[in-house]
Amino acid sequence: MLKSGQTTAVFQLESRGMKELIRKLQPDNFEDIVALVALFRPGPLQSGMVDDFIARRHGKAEVSYPHASLEPILKPTYGVILYQEQVMQIAQVLAGYTLGGADLLRRAMGKKKAEEMAQQRAIFEAGAKDNGVDPDRARGIFDLMEKFAEYGFNKSHSAAYAMVTYQTAWLKAHYPADFMAAVCSSDMDNQDKLVNFLDDARAIGLKVLPRTSTSPCSCSAQPDRPNSATGWVPSRGWPTDLRDDCRGPEQRRPLHRSRRPVSSTGCPAAQQARA
Repeated sequence: MLKSGQTTAVFQLESRGMKELIRKLQPDNFEDIVALVALFRPGPLQSGMVDDFIARRHGKAEVSYPHASLEPILKPTYGVILYQEQVMQIAQVLAGYTLGGADLLRRAMGKKKAEEMAQQRAIFEAGAKDNGVDPDRARGIFDLMEKFAEYGFNKSHSAAYAMVTYQTAWLKAHYPADFMAAVCSSDMDNQDKLVNFLDDARAIGLKVLPRTSTSPCSCSAQPDRPNSATGWVPSRGWPTDLRDDCRGPEQRRPLHRSRRPVSSTGCPAAQQARA
């Protein structure tokens, strides 16, 4: 499901651009999902970092490291500096920075203040020299860190997002009818999103059934009809107060918008018709 880009309603992976990136990257482990979240931002996309990352991921470009001691740090990202934490680790390993000092370096790179960067460069080059690193190589590595720091994302944030991404993807893969019914119910006031969800529900093999007189107001999976869902969609948007649908006739306010059953537009209480 993930590799094919069937990620509508999956947290962080819903947009058209992200789906295209997924098809190119072909993620097959959690680290790849973490990287996806960090890569899909204007900086990496516009700088060519994403294309380089994908080429290295698939063996179309050589995976190289600016210094042999940095391989354990950069191996998960195929030699590309992708996360802010990697910048901090490089400073620690190569130039003997403390954890606090490495965080100051990260902040300085983020602020891009020339005076602070000049101070940090001097500290880095001196520390690298003490660790036996060639001065020219140390300068080159600092330049590389400075360049990628412009686009570096906080891995702890990316990993937290990726966990929710994995959880929602798992639910969609294993309980598609329940999942799509839930996401449709959560966005019943947004007809554009709802139509998109319903199209996706049908694309993944769910059968959208019309609402009956006994159906709940929201979309729902049908336990007695596996992979099925039912509901209604108004032809011109939802009533001002959706709770009207749940009230008795004596409490219900008049509705001036026509309705049509979900069989034509949809709201899955979904039936999955898979071969």
